[in-house]
Amino acid sequence: MSGRVATLRDLRQQAARDIDQRRRDQAAHVFAWADQRPMYDADDVRPAACLRNTSRQPIYHIKLGWGASGQQSWPVLLPDGEHVVRGAGSSVADGTAAVWAEFQDAAGICWRTTSLGELTEMPSQTDQKAGQAPETVREHPAARPDPPGLAELAVLANTEGGRRSSGPTGAARPISGS
Repeated sequence: MSGRVATLRDLRQQAARDIDQRRRDQAAHVFAWADQRPMYDADDVRPAACLRNTSRQPIYHIKLGWGASGQQSWPVLLPDGEHVVRGAGSSVADGTAAVWAEFQDAAGICWRTTSLGELTEMPSQTDQKAGQAPETVREHPAARPDPPGLAELAVLANTEGGRRSSGPTGAARPISGS
């Protein structure tokens, strides 16, 4: 019986991780970084703050900046769109100030991503009014190993609560008389 309880607990934990991954999926495809871009002509190259939306949906209410200043706002960035703020300054060029972007995803969740690979869920306006802090900063998914593959998830599904087992061909079959 304790094996079934442990398996059920493991499945619940996996389901919670899956929900979190789906919640973060669009935000994980939005990237901020520092680059060198032409300011007025090809010879006048300066530091720039860059943002790219590689997700399949637009992002909204965007702010792009560096350090504690230098921000620019605009309403929407379409899929595969890029926005560049030229003339970001020496603090961006020498890496003293990280480039950051705040935006709202298609589900209405607010996020902050940085050129350091951080992705943070921002508090909603309701949370801000209540004085709640944002979710703990987590590593950007691109900076960590891939989540469990389908094979690992299939193994978990085949052991769900001890109700199913893998037969000789690997196909799931009901277990009789537990």
